[in-house]
Amino acid sequence: MFRSKTTHRALVALSMLLLTVVSGCARPPEAEKEPEEPKFQGELSLWIAGGLTGFPGRLEDGWASERARAFEALHPGITVSLRQFDTGEELEAALLTSSAQLPDLVFGRPMPGFGDRLATLDPLLTPEVTGDLLPGALAAFQSGGKSFGLPVLVEAPVLALNGAAFGQAGLALPAEGRWSEEEFAQALGKLSGTGLLALGFSVTPEYHEWWPLADGLLTADQKAAPGAQSGLRRLAEWRQSGLLAPDLAMLSQAEAYQRFAAGRMAILPVSLPMLPLLRADKVDLSVAAFPGGKTAGYVYGFTFGKQADTTKLKSALALAEFIGAPDQQVRQARATGLLPVRKSAGNPFDGDPLLTRAWQVTTAVQPLPSGPVWDQAQEPIARELLLTLTGNKEPAAALTAIEQMATTPR
Repeated sequence: MFRSKTTHRALVALSMLLLTVVSGCARPPEAEKEPEEPKFQGELSLWIAGGLTGFPGRLEDGWASERARAFEALHPGITVSLRQFDTGEELEAALLTSSAQLPDLVFGRPMPGFGDRLATLDPLLTPEVTGDLLPGALAAFQSGGKSFGLPVLVEAPVLALNGAAFGQAGLALPAEGRWSEEEFAQALGKLSGTGLLALGFSVTPEYHEWWPLADGLLTADQKAAPGAQSGLRRLAEWRQSGLLAPDLAMLSQAEAYQRFAAGRMAILPVSLPMLPLLRADKVDLSVAAFPGGKTAGYVYGFTFGKQADTTKLKSALALAEFIGAPDQQVRQARATGLLPVRKSAGNPFDGDPLLTRAWQVTTAVQPLPSGPVWDQAQEPIARELLLTLTGNKEPAAALTAIEQMATTPR
């Protein structure tokens, strides 16, 4: 009996030992882990201006510094060297006079004149980011099929509508702030029939708010927009027939605002920061999209100096995405009157029906060109547009001249 129990126990122990050995042999070898990519350690340089080139709004004071310090806290070993300028013009002048390598990040308008000194981002931009952008926004930072920047905020002019003028004409405001080309033209005719000026704007340098009426006029790469020629011809015809202010050559931006506020003009293209000012003047105010739904304006965001170290570029992009995250775009939209380019940011003007409508009707943007050549061309471009709108030059010839002006240093 004792011997039998001993034998049984020995057999059980031997079986357990064999199972352990067999299972150990059958276990598949652990997959080799890929080595982690080295993380960047060091300094990232960021240049930013509070005042934005070509736009009246200003970024919130201290915003860039606050976000830079928060990024450092989340990424030990990385420091952000921040250089702040008062205006975008000062920042761009400093870049033009700098012979050294560009900063790792620059916040402002696109920088087409620095093409060979800029980093391309296409291998690093994720579908999560690009798929969340307002259509047209990324095009501002693209050239030759490559992406050289990350958009954050966009200028988006709308049409301000004088409700009293529409009421006088017995005309309903456009449903949900949208109308077709035909509906817009019909509205101009009815408004003009009351003796009011239906539509007006100033054709002066740097006043681009009316350009969506000509399909945005120019694309980001300084080419005539597909509908620019027909749009300019239509505007010239409207002026000839009295639907558009006949004194465009003399109409200043201030005078256009005064006519609208006084109820002598029914429709005025404006940038968003002007809406609260018009509302303060007790105007019966509403807003609508441009006919066809397209708007045109400057796009602001980050461009990146070319890097030999990919890990540094990835960290610079991470910093840009952190500073320009959707919630931060909302924050700066409220400060500047620009709009977020990330659709997931949502409505930045919740609680303000007028500005909310302006956000709702902005579904795509035609980016304006940028750069020092473009800035120098503003006055001659305005002259060409005046010649066209007053019937003294064919739109095709004017656009050819404008394309050349926008790309040829003066």
